[in-house]
Amino acid sequence: MSIYALVMDYFPDRDLRKFIKQNLRWLQRLRFLNDIALSLRIMHELKIVHWRPPRWKYMNYMQLSPTLGCRDQ
Repeated sequence: MSIYALVMDYFPDRDLRKFIKQNLRWLQRLRFLNDIALSLRIMHELKIVHWRPPRWKYMNYMQLSPTLGCRDQ
């Protein structure tokens, strides 16, 4: 059985909301939100229930975009 997740970038000792407000222009914010919405739509179409897992080993540190990830249980 596989578990799928929408993994957001990790910013140590930072608030993602504050980072977005202070460092991204409006067009970048809209693209970022669009990527999140598209990822959620794909998850819903695949009948994947989204939830907040306790802790994931995989974190996407390099890109400022949501990632649809998968891990085996």
